[in-house]
Amino acid sequence: MRGAQLAIGQTADAARQLQRGDLPVTLADADVDRITGVPGFLAALPLVGRRRQDAADLAGEVDAGRLAPSGRNAQPWEFIVITEPETIARLAQVQGLVGQASAIVAIVADEQGSVYWLEDASAAAENMLLAIEALGYGSRWIEGTLTPKEGWAKEVLGVPAEKRLIIMLPVGKGVYDEKPKQKKPLPEILYWERYGEREAGG
Repeated sequence: MRGAQLAIGQTADAARQLQRGDLPVTLADADVDRITGVPGFLAALPLVGRRRQDAADLAGEVDAGRLAPSGRNAQPWEFIVITEPETIARLAQVQGLVGQASAIVAIVADEQGSVYWLEDASAAAENMLLAIEALGYGSRWIEGTLTPKEGWAKEVLGVPAEKRLIIMLPVGKGVYDEKPKQKKPLPEILYWERYGEREAGG
């Protein structure tokens, strides 16, 4: 029994090392199987778990949010970057796909800081999503499933009671990739001067 518990502990430690990037990503599957003692261990992990999210990239993504437009320039936002695997696993209770991220950016907003706090937080999120995409990662905008669990998530992250934990952006490679969704053609939704006018200058 003790041997089995030791093997489980070693496997958990290896999983944390892989997710943090402490093990070389160039290891072959057989090498990882040998290290963990579990056949097929690497294949069972989400692809994002093998790729370390660079701290400079994360800082750049948050900086894009910082530079977002803000009503009256109030900037009623703060950002929490989460990379600890155990915390990411806990936050997966908000939405399952969050647990597949290598990092999460959480947006904390101050309702008292601006009447435009929600619009400002949304602008910051959109800026960060564009930066995340430009840096070669994928993400999702998590808000609808966060709202009913906001109080719990705030406790997990130590967010003060008077602040709002309004949006989470899980970030990773290989998990959130998908084909671009079909969008309506521009002429179908664009009018000039008045609703219904399709021609410029018409």
